[in-house]
Amino acid sequence: MTRNTKSSKPGEVILLIGTRKGAFLFSSDRDRKTWQISDLMFKSWNVMHMNLDLRDRRLHAAVVHDVYGPSTRYSDDMGTTWVQSAQIPEFSRPSCSCRPAGTPDEACDEDSA
Repeated sequence: MTRNTKSSKPGEVILLIGTRKGAFLFSSDRDRKTWQISDLMFKSWNVMHMNLDLRDRRLHAAVVHDVYGPSTRYSDDMGTTWVQSAQIPEFSRPSCSCRPAGTPDEACDEDSA
């Protein structure tokens, strides 16, 4: 495995891997015999979700930190630099269950939908 993934090429296989301690991009050709790994992104942040928009090759990441809270970020250079989105993630309606909005209990409560 080698370090790389500054850009992506047609036919390239890319794995977006988020962890509780950051994120990585793994890339390979279609044969998947050798892989390149990116540098650690979002060190010490919990990366909940990553997505590559194939229309414009923009990476999106949903991240959360114990101190700084949740945010969404995007990158137009395959993760070399990231921009924090202007609007922080939030739920559009208050909780119907009198629990804090978006808790797992509310998500499992069929009456709150």
